[in-house]
Amino acid sequence: MHGEGGNLRLAELRLKNFRNYSDFNLGSIGPLTAFVGPNAIGKTNILEAIHVVTTSSSFRSVKLDEMIGWGSQAARVEARIVSDARDVDAAVELHPGQKHCFLNGKKKPSQDLQGLLAAVVFSPDDLNLIKGANSLRRNALDQLGGQMSKNYRILRRDYDKIIRHKNTLLKENHPGALMDAVDAMVAMTGSQLLRYRMALVRRLSDRLPEVYGRIAGTNELVGMAYEPSWACGDLPDEGEIEDCLLRTLRAARQEEISRGRCVVGPHADKVTLTVAGRDASSFASQGQQRSLVLAWKIAEVELITEITGTKPLLLLDDVMSELDVRRRHALVDLLLQDIQTFITTTDASFFEPSILERARIIELPWGKGE
Repeated sequence: MHGEGGNLRLAELRLKNFRNYSDFNLGSIGPLTAFVGPNAIGKTNILEAIHVVTTSSSFRSVKLDEMIGWGSQAARVEARIVSDARDVDAAVELHPGQKHCFLNGKKKPSQDLQGLLAAVVFSPDDLNLIKGANSLRRNALDQLGGQMSKNYRILRRDYDKIIRHKNTLLKENHPGALMDAVDAMVAMTGSQLLRYRMALVRRLSDRLPEVYGRIAGTNELVGMAYEPSWACGDLPDEGEIEDCLLRTLRAARQEEISRGRCVVGPHADKVTLTVAGRDASSFASQGQQRSLVLAWKIAEVELITEITGTKPLLLLDDVMSELDVRRRHALVDLLLQDIQTFITTTDASFFEPSILERARIIELPWGKGE
């Protein structure tokens, strides 16, 4: 999909019964928009809506019902996405337990919406990426990969379905022949997902040292590594990895039956970040952790731009208050690279005058439904 979009940007945003916004319209959107207001006023809800209409998912890991306004039966987020060559109307309708996506008024699979315009989010919760559970890093990796590749999105979706099915069978103690067939599917899809993830980690890891050095002002060696939950060694052939995973699954059968869940596969793999050769989750200082997360996000922006040919949206959710002056400057440098950015903050003074002069400042509460 390289070069398909060509400088796509968000031109208009409309919310209907989305969280606390019964009716919110924002037009003539420029390169930098800052939503300023007190806590709990709904600033993050706007960024969430942007993420929903560009990726068809929330970065908050919530149920669909939670995004529907109180007392409403459904919510709708609409966006106009444009470039020199394209003009697209995108929409997502949210109903209890259901989501419908539309492009130019026609109902489409969510996969089609996800590949339109990527978005990179940086929120205070992302500061847990380093010390938090491995699932946070796996999910961040898959969110990135899914925005750049339809095959990645489909593969991750299929793998998750197979694992849920297998866990149900394990709890019900189904016969070995059926489990053998399911394990074969786990091995096939799991080995392919492993390949995608490892390639993505390599490309991010290649960028991290230089970006981290700019942010932290040091020459500390940093890295990112992917560690499968099964031992296959350095196997370059896809078939060998699949065979190895299948053998490991069969060897773990009794353990999985006793625990009632699948314990081997990409859903149990590790993504490790290091500083000076040591595991950052255990040894990195708070400053090093913040620099690593910021470097990860900036590396995501660079990688999406390189692979898709279109710069992603940058959604910064009240992170300036969490960063010191040096790290704020690193983000400011990113804002100067012609990346359409949406910021939430309780205090506009966190930003330098040169940034504020370029920004459209929106004080909240604002507009209908506030």
